[in-house]
Amino acid sequence: MSPTKTQSNENTSFLLHACCGPCSLEPIRILRDRGIEPVVFYSNSNIAPLEEYERRRDTIRDWCKMHDVSFIEDDYSPCEWKEATKGLLAQKPNRCRECYRIRFERAAKFAKQNGFRGLGTTLTISPYQYTLTIKEELKKACEKEDIDCFFKDYSTHYRAAQKRAKEEGLYRQNYCGCLPSKAEAEAEKKRTKAIKAKRQQEREEKLQKQREEKADYAKKRAKQREILKKMREERDAH
Repeated sequence: MSPTKTQSNENTSFLLHACCGPCSLEPIRILRDRGIEPVVFYSNSNIAPLEEYERRRDTIRDWCKMHDVSFIEDDYSPCEWKEATKGLLAQKPNRCRECYRIRFERAAKFAKQNGFRGLGTTLTISPYQYTLTIKEELKKACEKEDIDCFFKDYSTHYRAAQKRAKEEGLYRQNYCGCLPSKAEAEAEKKRTKAIKAKRQQEREEKLQKQREEKADYAKKRAKQREILKKMREERDAH
């Protein structure tokens, strides 16, 4: 597919690379509050499988249309992404850096060719991303194309973005995008579930122990009362 623009806007000086709908809400709001009208550029060949890519694309595209935000979709080239990250799939920091580089270079090139003054990204809103690496790679991509780098750390707005996305009924994904990240997310989910199960078991065992200790104490007290009762009865009998 070729890059397509679904909305038009007179102010096309700022291109905003966007990874998904939920992560774009707050950055777009903040930029608009400052009088900046960004054009969203959806360039994410890392996202797999295709159904997931399309679901995320449709979510952000429909939201942009609803809120009069210009939206452009880049070519989806998963084979290019796989080739570039070959050998790095098990190395998360390095894999992510290469992933950022690929997407930012494509976005910066598009920005240069289409008259945009600069490029920014919504990726920094996620606490699961490498913010400093994002900054480095975004800056390199912009310098390569001789355009302005509009870097901003949006991470303090993550909770607000998730809340808004939930309120607006947007699809919220549970992994970064690539298949390795999906496997990592699933493994982390299992690990977290196992930890919770273990803690729950420990709590139940603790409660059971407390119940048993309480029952033993009650038996001892009952036995003591029985002995005292017999002693009183023997004393009264004399």
